[in-house]
Amino acid sequence: MSYNPGIVTSDLGLCLDVFNPESFTGSTTTWFDISGNNLHATGASGLSATGLASGVAWNTASTSLLNTDTHSVFFTIRFNSTPTYPNGTSGSWDQIFGYPAPGTDRSPGIWRYPSERRIHWRYSPDNSGVDFGQTSGGAEFALNTWFYIGETKNGATATAYVNGASVTSGSVSSPKTRGNAVIQLFPGFTSTLAQIGCVHVYNNPLTAAQVEQNFNAVRRNYGI
Repeated sequence: MSYNPGIVTSDLGLCLDVFNPESFTGSTTTWFDISGNNLHATGASGLSATGLASGVAWNTASTSLLNTDTHSVFFTIRFNSTPTYPNGTSGSWDQIFGYPAPGTDRSPGIWRYPSERRIHWRYSPDNSGVDFGQTSGGAEFALNTWFYIGETKNGATATAYVNGASVTSGSVSSPKTRGNAVIQLFPGFTSTLAQIGCVHVYNNPLTAAQVEQNFNAVRRNYGI
């Protein structure tokens, strides 16, 4: 990949980024996957050169990419303050990401807490997962600020990262719920309360060094 040669490209299954002119071409209804797998995300509105705004669900085609217990999901996200919701929360479980294999909405599924800017990351109907905040102490994410966040799943161990550093880890279901599914972005998130700028999905668990490498490759675009 000529784009961001510093990011890890081995086992990269989905790569969306508004800062890449091949990924964001100016189209407001298609976000092009530049991993080579053509898992383009489509939606009715919300995509611009500043990111994908919450409020409308975007989906890829059905894929087996996350139908495994060895994978990584990372994205840049910004929680926004609005006049209606000055604290960046809506009082509801707003969903950021989904891979709804049959029988579950959490394989994995990622939410923001109703009244906290913390991440609720689940892997199975029995609610196994690893939740996290901005720091290892669980502090809420700052408002109106970009972060590169994600988790790796290596069998029964999930490790959460914020801005290239591990903040927590824990035991999760393995195997998780099986089945192919679409990848969902903002499947249920209050309008304008958040933005996503890039999405990196791998079919293996990145190492700590690889996560840091990806963060360093994208951080300048987001002023991190």
